[in-house]
Amino acid sequence: MKRYVDEVISSPIKQMLFISGCSKLAEPMVVVQSPAISNKEKHPYTFRNDISDGAAMEPKVALMKHYKWKKVAFIAELVPIFTLALRTMANLMEEEGGFDILAWETFESDPTFAVQLLKKVDARIIVAHCYQETARKVFCEAYKLGLYGPKYVWFLVGWYNSEWWMTPDSSINCTSSQLGRVAENYISTQGLAVDPISHQTINGMTVKETIAAYDEYVNYNDTLGAKGDWPLTYDSMWAMAIAFHNTSQYLKRQNSSKGIESFTYESADLRQLYMHYLGNISFNGVSAIPSIRIMVCDPQ
Repeated sequence: MKRYVDEVISSPIKQMLFISGCSKLAEPMVVVQSPAISNKEKHPYTFRNDISDGAAMEPKVALMKHYKWKKVAFIAELVPIFTLALRTMANLMEEEGGFDILAWETFESDPTFAVQLLKKVDARIIVAHCYQETARKVFCEAYKLGLYGPKYVWFLVGWYNSEWWMTPDSSINCTSSQLGRVAENYISTQGLAVDPISHQTINGMTVKETIAAYDEYVNYNDTLGAKGDWPLTYDSMWAMAIAFHNTSQYLKRQNSSKGIESFTYESADLRQLYMHYLGNISFNGVSAIPSIRIMVCDPQ
């Protein structure tokens, strides 16, 4: 965190910051997928280009309602992005009616006791919200207690890496195959990152052509697990570039003596222009998120 702050406050001035969608570094500042970002009083200058984890709760609740899974248990890492999303889910369940939350457990680093409490209340439909390295700890404890098989369903967040339970992890005493037994019956929901309609994008190529160019650039090697997320980052860079361009063109039309290169952290006028143009950009991007495809960054 200190290194990040040092970079921000050092020269040159940073006119815009792009923060990762969900990471422990971003958590103390702002987490794009946290429902808290919707609070514009707390985050007036923050734009989101992805759906929040709170919005991802709706299909989970719909699935539970469809299959008549009414008795549900929550377990979450004690981090706002996860606890706020579960609060959203609880509110949705209350609106639907008929749901019974058997347990609502949180933990900081060791999920052992929390998972034991799930076993104690005989939880079968379990919503677990945590980072993927923590999810391996949760699943390890779940395996030890027998919380897997055809009578159990786990709901997790959808932005983990592919086969995340196969990653070697010295912090647990379970094998990847044991974790896989628990992972057999888990469901996750996440917004589509890539638009399924291969229209022509702002870069002059179609969605498919852009994806092919990305694959060639990384040599078809997605070691960072970013394959599903890079379209959001790509479109965000376009949004920022367009906001800079539109602001610059506006200043020229106004015969202003200022340019975007004159921006300082006290430049309220330029900041408001950036806010205006970011909030009203419309273009065809690569990602499938409506806020990118139609209005790139929704300030509301």
